[in-house]
Amino acid sequence: MYNVSMKKTLLIPLLSAFIISLAGCQNTNSSLFSSISSIESSQKAFDIIISFTNEETINVFNEWQLQYINSNNYEDTGVACGTMDWSRPTPLKVSWSASGADYKDITSYRLVLKEGDSVFKTYDLGPDARDCSISNLKIRTKYKCVLQALAGDKEASKIERELLIDQNGPRLIDVEGVDNMRDLGGYGIKQGLIYRSGRLSEEDGKDKITALGKMTMLNDLRIKSEIDLRRYDENGEITASPLGSSVNYLHLPMVYGGNNIATYKGTYEGYEYDNPKQIKDFFTYLSEESHYPLVFHCSIGKDRTGCLAYLLEGLLGMEEEHLFRDYLFSNFANIGSICKIKDVTGNNKYGQTIKDYEGETISEKVKNFLTSETIGLDSSVIEKVISILKDQNYGRE
Repeated sequence: MYNVSMKKTLLIPLLSAFIISLAGCQNTNSSLFSSISSIESSQKAFDIIISFTNEETINVFNEWQLQYINSNNYEDTGVACGTMDWSRPTPLKVSWSASGADYKDITSYRLVLKEGDSVFKTYDLGPDARDCSISNLKIRTKYKCVLQALAGDKEASKIERELLIDQNGPRLIDVEGVDNMRDLGGYGIKQGLIYRSGRLSEEDGKDKITALGKMTMLNDLRIKSEIDLRRYDENGEITASPLGSSVNYLHLPMVYGGNNIATYKGTYEGYEYDNPKQIKDFFTYLSEESHYPLVFHCSIGKDRTGCLAYLLEGLLGMEEEHLFRDYLFSNFANIGSICKIKDVTGNNKYGQTIKDYEGETISEKVKNFLTSETIGLDSSVIEKVISILKDQNYGRE
């Protein structure tokens, strides 16, 4: 839930600096080690100290986002009005200093961010670098930050610190050229598997995402699939993802007209649309683990994208307020209008449609909707989706 009382963000612990010496082994008279010793004794021992200098409070949200996240009135997004882009995360700046007799021998720095045993992100920086900005961090996640000072290909010094992102709210994603992007994970769904966003390409088929944005999608988020929900007249008739041939492109055109987006069938501006079939195909695609991580979007990432996010998050057990907050968070992006709860709960809208189905919880109602004659999904497909996406550790201390 976005509005639960936010824990106080933790200060980055300032670790004492230490030196890693690369002194060679002592010479030995043993013929067995003579060749090794002659090589190692020629290596230089570095007198270099690097230390983290900033004591910054970790905060991945700007002040307007925080006001909404901590507000008890989830319908009021404050200054966010859908006409300015305040949807991106606040980067974390890590800074350091270097000293010692040989610090001028440093030729580069390498900053490695690890999540457990896995490398989350690596930054290779020049010898004059003294800080690095890190974006797209996961919420409620502990990282190990490892900074190396390199002299050529040798490690001259190294220091580590832990970073704990201990905040509530959506995991916001910054991809250059893509608007209104966030991770659906963090609240019962695993982070890093499924993202919602605005379009990656324009109506004429040309890229909207930039070259740097593509690198973020491919290298950092490791996207394998793009699901495009735009109408036939909105996607420029593209048949492949702008992210390249390594990414699967699935076009599931949906219309958002005067009828409920979840049940609409019919002709719209000369094209035939079948929203229930597209919903069925969407969840069927999500039942294959090899398709992840993936991003799905319509044009601005609000209504059609919002509908599928509502169904998916509801299926995974999110409560109603969370579903509403996720939808209304689009007001922080430049979507050209403003989202309101009635867009979801009004007459003939998908939120009302789901409420009309049997079940004590939203999850049960969504399951009954997906397995109804309207959508026609097999329950085994639904269970596969849940098993892939459900975060079994969510809520545990």
